[in-house]
Amino acid sequence: MNIKNLPILFKMTLDKNVIRSLYEVYDIFKEDKEFNLSKYIKMISSFLKGEKLIKFEDKYIISTFIPPFPSKAFIQNVKAVNNPENIFTQQIYGKRSGPISIYLCLTHKCPNKCIYCSSKNRLNDEELTTEEWIKVIEDLQNMKTPIIGLTGGEPMVRDDIYEIVKAIDDRSISTLFTSGVNLTLEKAKELKKNGLFSIGISLDSHNREIHNKNRNDNNAFDYAINAIQNARRAGLYTMAQTVILKENLNKEDLFKLFKIAGENGAHEVKLLEPILSGDLLNKENL
Repeated sequence: MNIKNLPILFKMTLDKNVIRSLYEVYDIFKEDKEFNLSKYIKMISSFLKGEKLIKFEDKYIISTFIPPFPSKAFIQNVKAVNNPENIFTQQIYGKRSGPISIYLCLTHKCPNKCIYCSSKNRLNDEELTTEEWIKVIEDLQNMKTPIIGLTGGEPMVRDDIYEIVKAIDDRSISTLFTSGVNLTLEKAKELKKNGLFSIGISLDSHNREIHNKNRNDNNAFDYAINAIQNARRAGLYTMAQTVILKENLNKEDLFKLFKIAGENGAHEVKLLEPILSGDLLNKENL
């Protein structure tokens, strides 16, 4: 166990909402004859292994790949099986009624021209309407999908972005992924007001020139830094996310990236490996 988690774990033992939710999850799982207290403790330990706990508002972030605890979305995740009689067994074997997370590409439009953009050459694809996206979200939530991500392209170019965010109720955690272009404090506050939980802002390097080169935009670095600051001030759980190319995969550059992200308000940094898309489609040794 990460010993740095001990202070937060101690706080969790005194948190009535945490205790109540632990009992709620236990009561759900105990309907399965294969479930027992020992397996419950082992499951909790496996969740915590290798993770750094973060307290955010009234919730605890174990990993951004599972809903925060306690939350309605976390319970949604627990209940996401087709047969509740052996719910614990189905969860252990991944037999779910819906995915843990899903990411919706709201648009292929974007002011940047990133070298690894998966939306490249798709600008002519027809976009779904507001009503169609809201129906998609409703269907996903009815499948008990606890994490819904909004991506692109650049999702902030859509005029209906706040309406789409608002359509995701508290059965799911909502996350928006953005380059940070023109994410003013007012826009960040409006996202928060409409229910957005977290935001991922692209920051490829601590080096302004490298980031701008990757984005083909001389202002991209400043947009990203300002967006991180504004998202944090607006009360969003703020992630800086970086696509690591081979030439930047070294300890010195990574720790400089972590430092600048943290100094500007990021709660965490996500490291993403490049995929074969955009201008990297035919590249090797990325």
